[in-house]
Amino acid sequence: MKRISGLLCVVFLLIAGLSAAGTLDDQLDKADNLTAAGKLGEAVTLLKQCVQENPESSKAHAKLGVAMGRKSGEDFKSGDMTSAMAEVNQSFSELDKAILLDETNVEARISYGIMGLQVPPFFGKLNPSVEHLEAARKILEMHPAKENEAVRVTVYRWLGEGYKRQGKIREASVTWKIALAITEEGELAEAVKQGLNSLEAAEETSPSSEAESSLSIDELMEKGQGHLKAKEYPEAAACFKEIMKRDPKNGKVQLLLVQAIANDAEMDYDERVYEKQDTRTHLAFDLVREMNKAVMLNPENKSLRLQYAMTCLSMPFFVGKTDEGMEILKNMSEDTTLPDSLKQEVLFGLGFGHAQKATAYWASVVKADQNSERARQVCDYYGLRKSAPQGIKKGPHVEVTFHLGFQDELAPQTAIWIEDAKGKFIKTLYVSGFAGHAREKQVTLAAWGEAAQFETDGTTSASIDWGKHTYVWDLTDHNGKKVKDGTYKVKLEVSWWPTYRYAMTEAEINVAKKDDRVVTQKEPFIPLFKVQYIK
Repeated sequence: MKRISGLLCVVFLLIAGLSAAGTLDDQLDKADNLTAAGKLGEAVTLLKQCVQENPESSKAHAKLGVAMGRKSGEDFKSGDMTSAMAEVNQSFSELDKAILLDETNVEARISYGIMGLQVPPFFGKLNPSVEHLEAARKILEMHPAKENEAVRVTVYRWLGEGYKRQGKIREASVTWKIALAITEEGELAEAVKQGLNSLEAAEETSPSSEAESSLSIDELMEKGQGHLKAKEYPEAAACFKEIMKRDPKNGKVQLLLVQAIANDAEMDYDERVYEKQDTRTHLAFDLVREMNKAVMLNPENKSLRLQYAMTCLSMPFFVGKTDEGMEILKNMSEDTTLPDSLKQEVLFGLGFGHAQKATAYWASVVKADQNSERARQVCDYYGLRKSAPQGIKKGPHVEVTFHLGFQDELAPQTAIWIEDAKGKFIKTLYVSGFAGHAREKQVTLAAWGEAAQFETDGTTSASIDWGKHTYVWDLTDHNGKKVKDGTYKVKLEVSWWPTYRYAMTEAEINVAKKDDRVVTQKEPFIPLFKVQYIK
């Protein structure tokens, strides 16, 4: 998303040049100037007011969509992922409205197309982006004026990119050659030339998709169900997706596809994260998208609709489906024909959704100023929570008990490890799944990574969240050998996202003939850190 802001700025200037005849009212003119000057916050505020006062104005919705897209890119660069993800979704929504109100709105179609090709693939915008760019091309070809050339080349440049990503190599080549026929100089022309050079290495389809496409639907069904039974969920999903391409109204197969993706999403982090850090992000968007299709194919299935709503609420904040899930549950709660068993589930879901929203609001308070009185009240609310009694371990060992005193929109990344008195790494007791599998590809726990060199000792598991936690060190190093008597450091590192809060603490413990106990407190995020040696 970091390139969205600059790209939409170029599109904005090109389109603004075409419409400089003064057809926009004073508010839109002012918003254009603010956007061009980089005063995006002011532009968005003004354009929201304009849209509210002129809900039928396609231009107003398009300008707001462009401004929101640029604002998203700006917030992404600053690290405000919560705002960036929300603004991307709002941008697409405004551009959709603009196009619905006026199908010939070139600015809206081009902006949608370029932004859709720049956001991560899990947004699912590739196909609609190509469609909008194709429509923009047709509109511009009907008016082949000299002043339209720069805009036309922009459309061809990105349309070719869209075709390439769809695997339509011939269409990409033809489109880019048309662009070069218009102009052979400038940055756009260079980008087009690079695209043409890259086509030599591109293939129409991957070997795996060719193998799947050669099978009949019955063969794909048998193969997919076999993968599903063997818990080979990505392979199962690939088979069911191929069936749905050929039979898009098959509700039964769509449910099997949802089952495969859901089961995959429930798995702990694995080595796929090392190769591709956004693997689980893709799964989240994929699950919501395919489950929504299942609901549309099975409109009378109220249990499935409830399941979809709960899935929306359970998704990470950046999927942006909380409001949709809440709206579905609200409508279901007003359904007088809903069975009592489902009504109870709906009410539970509404409560869960409101709790999710509360967490998001409070996380914003802490992010704004973690030392403010309100931020401290948030952490006080998440005060020391009792946990179940820990089992007693026989023989000498060290118990590490700590409390995470803050809850963000996502569970934090956490690591607990042991070093000797000189700072030499001994052993990792626990590290969260993403940090443990992504390792140096995307560092979230820098101190642990530097000390352990990303050695997990097989202790990587699902992320822990707010509350009290206890881990036991059996006095062995990462090779399983008993350590010598002496002083050791127990270190705890925690990183929260998307608020970007961070905390780290440590305690020294003497492992010898006598019991030893150290208790420290670090407000507000780690209110309790207790290390105890039990002989």
